[in-house]
Amino acid sequence: MKRGFVTIATGDDNYYKLAHNLLSSFRLFDQETPFAILCDRENQYTRSFTDVVILNDAKMNYLDKLALLTDCPYDENIFIESDCLVYHKLNHFWDLLSGEYDLTSFGGNECEIPFLHNTEYAAEKLLGDREATIPTFNPGYFFIRKGAVCKKIYSDAMEMARTINDDPVLQNEPWLFCKNNMRDDPLIWCAMAKNGCRCIESPFIGKCVFLPSVKKIYRISLSEGKLAVFWYRPLTECNILHFSSSRIKKEGLYQHQTIVLKLLKKGRFGWFIRVLECKPVWFLFDFGKKYAVKIKNKLKFLN
Repeated sequence: MKRGFVTIATGDDNYYKLAHNLLSSFRLFDQETPFAILCDRENQYTRSFTDVVILNDAKMNYLDKLALLTDCPYDENIFIESDCLVYHKLNHFWDLLSGEYDLTSFGGNECEIPFLHNTEYAAEKLLGDREATIPTFNPGYFFIRKGAVCKKIYSDAMEMARTINDDPVLQNEPWLFCKNNMRDDPLIWCAMAKNGCRCIESPFIGKCVFLPSVKKIYRISLSEGKLAVFWYRPLTECNILHFSSSRIKKEGLYQHQTIVLKLLKKGRFGWFIRVLECKPVWFLFDFGKKYAVKIKNKLKFLN
């Protein structure tokens, strides 16, 4: 049985750059475990991955993520979103996730279908039960065991996507779409429910945190493998920081971290890295970037 990590990038080169940064952060802590990319083409960013899987029918939108259910190259896979960085070796994830379910992550199970309106209508249309509940989790990372179950989850998710496209009521559910593109996560959650897959209900055990939800960062250091935040409660020794790809150009912190990452890959400038990773430096870098974006948007509005 072969195990490995996997990410996905299709369309704009920016997604490939994010994927390459993710891989570089992963390799700081793990030089051996296979790491693959699902993509629509090979380029300079894909060369460092262990395996490259070309998607023959890439849609260049959120639905490409569903291909993970059928096209992952390993028997057991842990997917990590490309807009993440890794701060710890992740081999313990196999023990935490590779149990009874072929598709799982850390999250909840008895959740109402989280559409903004017509919850019961959506549950009946997609799952045949007005009272149905579904598992939900942060889609930044999850476990996939390749096989018949995940293939069935894929086919059910695609059928649900067609149902949504053909139903004017569901088309008016804002939560199902982002920038006019159908979102992948509600389809995955609903198809999981239909196929008996559930989440691991240990909400902070994986310690993958979503930056827009973080209230405060206490410590962040790629060189030391340290990430500690306040996110509903204090979390130490976090494994993954999930940035938001829609906001990443505004995130000075992400740009700061990629500068540190490039210096670490060169294996030099140790003293400069220590200075960069001091809290006043990364905090001012992050604050300055956000302030600059606000000024730029204000000037655009005035013009």
